[in-house]
Amino acid sequence: MTCYIGIDVGLAGGIAILHEGMPHPWVRAMPLLPGKRRRIDERKLCEIVAGTQSCEPFAILEEHRPFLKPGQRQPGAYALFRLGEKYGFIRGLLVALVIPFQEVAPRKWQKVYRISKETKIQSIEMAGRLFPGVDLRATARCRKLHDGMADALLMAEYGRRLHAGGGL
Repeated sequence: MTCYIGIDVGLAGGIAILHEGMPHPWVRAMPLLPGKRRRIDERKLCEIVAGTQSCEPFAILEEHRPFLKPGQRQPGAYALFRLGEKYGFIRGLLVALVIPFQEVAPRKWQKVYRISKETKIQSIEMAGRLFPGVDLRATARCRKLHDGMADALLMAEYGRRLHAGGGL
């Protein structure tokens, strides 16, 4: 049985796992360490990803390249470094666990779902249409739906369609 992992890198990201033949996907916000300094809980993330090895996992990792959209403010060097560090850690984790993966630019997977301008809103709406009943709140107390979780879920579905012949 194959499972598909979607990973939206970053502190506001998420991780989703689709198992073939199972009705509901597993989706969570990126695990974070407690405290004022927000950091990914790398140990927890390792446990989650390593737990997929009971199936034949395939991951979609959102590709990150430093570029600016017109009118976008220049991020600081430290912020870019931290994002690259997270991206490299997750990429290295997949390599170390011998999980095949494909890096996909956001525009490429978003195009499949016709997501164009309001990407956060459209991702949440599309994930809700494709997976009705899936809770996209980071915690039970949250009122706002988590766009990083929606993105991760859509990337996992992108991987399933790509490799299971579901069509893109």
